[in-house]
Amino acid sequence: KPMMPNTSELYKAIIESSKLSKLPEDKRTLTQIKSDKDMSDNEKLKYYVDNINTIPLNMLIRNLKFISEKANFRTQTDLQLKILSRLENITPENMRFLNVFDLIEVSLHVPAFEKVMFEVIKKFVNDIKMKFNYNNTKGTVLFDFSGSMNGNGFERGFKYLVLFSLLFEEVDLFAFSNNLYKNNLNGQP
Repeated sequence: KPMMPNTSELYKAIIESSKLSKLPEDKRTLTQIKSDKDMSDNEKLKYYVDNINTIPLNMLIRNLKFISEKANFRTQTDLQLKILSRLENITPENMRFLNVFDLIEVSLHVPAFEKVMFEVIKKFVNDIKMKFNYNNTKGTVLFDFSGSMNGNGFERGFKYLVLFSLLFEEVDLFAFSNNLYKNNLNGQP
């Protein structure tokens, strides 16, 4: 038992998951909101939509899959336009806070933003190439698509393939499962 009564009350509030142990509504992060079991998906979505212009860009991108799944995106053109406006205004200054794999994830899972996300990814890659004077034109990738890579492993590997296809002009892809296969990602045999 804690020596201080206030600490005891806090521990009790945490164990009982009462409001005393939670941050005030306006001080919570997106991660806390998304993982809040007391909020319905509709309440979470409403929070995201109401705050779409103030959500940090990296967090907006990480949560686009959730927003698109819950918002009936095809009918929400105003919401799509707000998000597109944020995405189209990505600059090298705010791009440094983005994770290229989050961008690829969105482009794969949110069809409404596929084109704009690939443009952002291209900007990201070109900025990196210029910043580091990167001029390698050829790369080689060994990709495991065996049964042990099903699920997250395969998806993670596919994200790397997308990135490498933008980094290099020519990518030799060696893929294996039970056999070894060779292909060129840029369309050459």
